Amino acid sequence: MLLVIRPDEKTAAAFLYVISKLGKEKSDMHSVFKTLYFADRNHLANYGRMIISDKYIAMNDGPVPSLLYDGCKESRSSDKPYCGLFKMDGKMHIKALVDPDIDELSKSDIECLDSAIECVKNMDYNERVKESHDTAYAKAWKIRHNSQISVLEIAKAGGAHNEILQFLSGNIG
Repeated sequence: MLLVIRPDEKTAAAFLYVISKLGKEKSDMHSVFKTLYFADRNHLANYGRMIISDKYIAMNDGPVPSLLYDGCKESRSSDKPYCGLFKMDGKMHIKALVDPDIDELSKSDIECLDSAIECVKNMDYNERVKESHDTAYAKAWKIRHNSQISVLEIAKAGGAHNEILQFLSGNIG
């Protein structure tokens, strides 16, 4: 059994927001996780910070937010809601049990989430895999499968300018 750790309010809000906007047909783990990754990559490159406070792991089918992935696995194996936030609806689909707290998300968070949602809605599984296997993912995968993806490398993969990269270099460990 996994140790259940509740995501912070902002991470929960972003996760639930994505689920609500993707709709039932697209709220599978792969679509939701890739949407969050694309939104975080864009936000990091443009604003110097991620939306969610989770680390991304380079897994076989692309980047996965570690804490949220563990929560989905826990909910799937126990058939219980994860921290009262969501439950797995079948093997791969996620069903939100509460509405997202939009007040936790900034205007730029929502902008990047909405942009990523629109992209993912039009992608099939293979397109999501291809798009998410960017240079940041490739570097982490090459080091060791299922290793953490560097925040700085995510920013680079998102096209961050030198000022953002310098800021991140001085502020991440």
